[in-house]
Amino acid sequence: MASPQQLSLKRLAIESVAIVASILLAFAIDAWWDERQERIAEAEIVLGLKLEFEENRRLMQEGFEYHAQLMLAVQNLIVATRNLSRTSTSMTIDDAIEYLRAPRRSTSVAEC
Repeated sequence: MASPQQLSLKRLAIESVAIVASILLAFAIDAWWDERQERIAEAEIVLGLKLEFEENRRLMQEGFEYHAQLMLAVQNLIVATRNLSRTSTSMTIDDAIEYLRAPRRSTSVAEC
């Protein structure tokens, strides 16, 4: 039969192993949780960037379309001036001047 001292040493060793194992398990769970939180934060950042890029693309497309209309108005003014006519094929001189006189106001990409 084992002596009481051997039983208490065996018990102490088992409890020590259990304590160390529980601490290591707690560290592993904490590291897993931190990694999970980082992945969630990264996903939110990526989604935010994607939405921002899509909005910037939309604003740039609007700008391109607006500037294309400005160029058309200028071309119509040039054609009408050369032909000494008050109208061109797509708009009157008055419409072209009005379009150039009152530029549209919008949020630029730089202001976002």
